Formats: sequence, C-alpha cells, structure tokens
Amino acid sequence: MRETMSTKKAWLKLASVFRRDFNASKCKTWARMTSARIKLLRNKRQSLLQPMRRDVALLLQSRQDATARIRVEHVIREQNMMAANEILELFCERLVTRLSIIASQRECPTDLKEAISSLIFAAPRCSDIPELLAIRDIFRKKYGKDFVSAATDLRPDSGVNRLLVEKLSALNPSGELKLKVMKEIAKEYQIEWDTTETEAELLKPQEDRLEGPRTFVSAASLPLNVGTAAAAPPNTDVHKPTTRLSANGTEMNFQDAASAAKAAADSARDAVAAAKAAARLSQNETYYRSQSVGAANNYSLNGSSDDSDFDEESDMEQPTDGMHRAVDSTNSQTGASPFLRSKLPDHDAIAARFEELKYRKT
Repeated sequence: MRETMSTKKAWLKLASVFRRDFNASKCKTWARMTSARIKLLRNKRQSLLQPMRRDVALLLQSRQDATARIRVEHVIREQNMMAANEILELFCERLVTRLSIIASQRECPTDLKEAISSLIFAAPRCSDIPELLAIRDIFRKKYGKDFVSAATDLRPDSGVNRLLVEKLSALNPSGELKLKVMKEIAKEYQIEWDTTETEAELLKPQEDRLEGPRTFVSAASLPLNVGTAAAAPPNTDVHKPTTRLSANGTEMNFQDAASAAKAAADSARDAVAAAKAAARLSQNETYYRSQSVGAANNYSLNGSSDDSDFDEESDMEQPTDGMHRAVDSTNSQTGASPFLRSKLPDHDAIAARFEELKYRKT
C-alpha cells in the first residue's frame, strides 16, 4: 500500500514538471473574475462617457472649438478603453472554453496564441484590471519567461491582436479621428457647426520638432560643384582698410581687427602714463603750496621781532643801483627815512617771494 502511494506521488510530481505547474481551475477562476471586472468597468465608463460627449456638444454650440478639440481627446481615450475591454472579455471567454486543450498540450496552441498573448500584453497596461496580472503569472509558469516577455514587449512573432495594440496605445489620437468624433457628436445633438476652422487646424501637417533627421547621407556621396566654387568672385573685403575717427578728430586707418586692437592698447597705455604724471604733479604742487603757506605765516608772525632773516635775505639778494635809486626817490617823495622798514606786503606776495628765495638757495 505504501509503495503504491509513493509511486502515485512520483507520477504526480513528474506530471507537474511536464505541465510546468499549470493549474487549470485557478486559471479558469481568474478568467471569469476578469470578465466580471470588465463588465463593471464598462457600466462605469458608459455613465461617464455620455456627460463628456454632452460637454463637447455644448462647446461646439458656443463656438469654443479650441477647448472642444482638447475635450474630445478624453472622449476618444475612454472609447478606446471600452473597445479594448470588450476585446479582452472575448479572449477570456475563449480561454475558459478551450482550457482543456491548454492543459493537455505542453506548447501554446496556435489557435489560442492570440488570446493568451493579448491577455499577457494587456496586463501591465490595464491597471484597473489586476486579475490580468494573475493570469500572466499562470502562463509564465506554463510557457516560460520568454513567451511572456515576447508578448509584453510586442515582438514580431508574439501574436498580439493588432486592434488591441491600437486601442491601448498611449499616442495622441490623429486629427482625422478627432474631427470624425466631433462631427458625430454635433450630428447626435443636432448642432449646426462650422468645421472650417477645425479642419484647417486638425488636418494641417504636424511638425516633428523633437525628432531629428531619420535618414543620414554620407558626405562622400554628395556632389562637389567645382565650377561654381571657381567662378565665385574673390572676397575683396578681407584686406580692405577700415577708417575710424580718433578722440581729437583725426582719421585712423586699420587693416584688420588686430591692428585696431593694437592701436587701442597703445592709446590705453599712453592714457595711463598721462594719468600717472598728472597725479605726480598734483602731489608736488600740493606739497609746495603747503610749505609756502606755512613759511609765510611764520614770517608774518616773527617779522617785527626777528631781523636776522631780513638781514640774511638782504645779503643773499643785493639790490642794483637802479633799485637803490628807485628806493631813494621813493623815500624822498614820501618823506620817509631810508632806515625805516616799509609796510609788509600781502600774503600772495610773501608766498611768491619765499618760492623765489628757496629756488635760489637750492
């Protein structure tokens, strides 16, 4: 008895290896749950789709075509999802009826490959139907990862339904499709709508600004027009001198940009040297002026009591005979004594006198 039980378990394990752990009853349950979920979503989308179409009709009636063109994209997307759900529901029903054939064969049957691949392809793209993910995992154990990845990545021999791929596409609807749906909505609600502006906007060629050139041509294959290049006139403006006016109004000719830059650098260097010389002269003038003012002040304060400076100046600068005669004549006219000191001159005269004496001493 024990040997019979062990042999039976071994056969069951071997059969599970060949079947790759395919559970037919579990697959049937998930397929029926998927059909029930799709019916609930269809009712929900139908209740939302009718108000959306009515909103587009009101926009067309109020001549708001630009906003209507945006709203109609949502209508088309909902309609595409409803159509995709109907296709998936049909494939689930086919899967339930042919489940015995799937369980009996190791490889995927040819007549069921489209249904199984389409359900696997829609699993990651229909987030509102989580039952499809469970069906995908079941067929991964049955047919392997390569079969599932081929259907998910939409490889050439995957067998996914073309209409399902189009309905689940994330691309924006074409202008022809949007115009068609807008005309259907206007006809449904009996709206007199002028389609001229919308047709001009939707049917114009689209500009691919984000995509570059799709074909590349080698530069070696391009023809070289030698005659045109040889016949082209020479460029005479390359070495043509350019005339500019300087700061003092004189004309300066430059052969090119380098010569003009060099002339500008030389002018800047001369300007810097002139500025340094002006600053140096200003400092010297300020210093001599301060020294002369200080000496003049000292002379005016000590002139009445200290005669040594006056005697020293008299010894250094001897007046000429003409000057003596002028002084004598002046004293004789005014009646003043020649030995008496005359009145001191003003401040500017003292400063000038001091400067003259200082330069003579040096």
